[in-house]
Amino acid sequence: MDARRIVSAALMGLVGVPLAGALDQEPFSPDSRLVERGKVLYQVYCTGCHGESLDGDGPVARELETRPSDLTRIAIRRGDEFPFPDVYKAIAGFDDTHAKREMPRWGFAFQEFDSDVNQQDQVRGRILRLIYYLESLQHDPAGNDDGDAE
Repeated sequence: MDARRIVSAALMGLVGVPLAGALDQEPFSPDSRLVERGKVLYQVYCTGCHGESLDGDGPVARELETRPSDLTRIAIRRGDEFPFPDVYKAIAGFDDTHAKREMPRWGFAFQEFDSDVNQQDQVRGRILRLIYYLESLQHDPAGNDDGDAE
């Protein structure tokens, strides 16, 4: 069973969708609206470090100790499989494998701190839209849908 199906099922459980049979279903495939909203979130929150081309050359990148990742090659670095759960943890800030983390913990940054409303679903939705956008560009960073990788 692939990791994406497990994460999708777990996230459905977190937002109140019953898990019974969820792992037997096909993985969620986001529609173009979710991907486009993820692109907008990327442009607002991520281009400063990762750049317009997603390759880690944003205007803030030269000020950082570690160059930001090339987000167009996530799947390639993982044997051509997009590591959905790992990307989620990295964006949300649950990935504490690095002693020094320069990337914001978006799981906290996407919250309005003066609100007394539970925002977990909204924050999770923003992170998922970002991931759907990143995943959509893995085999064709230019955005062309001709099936050619790199």
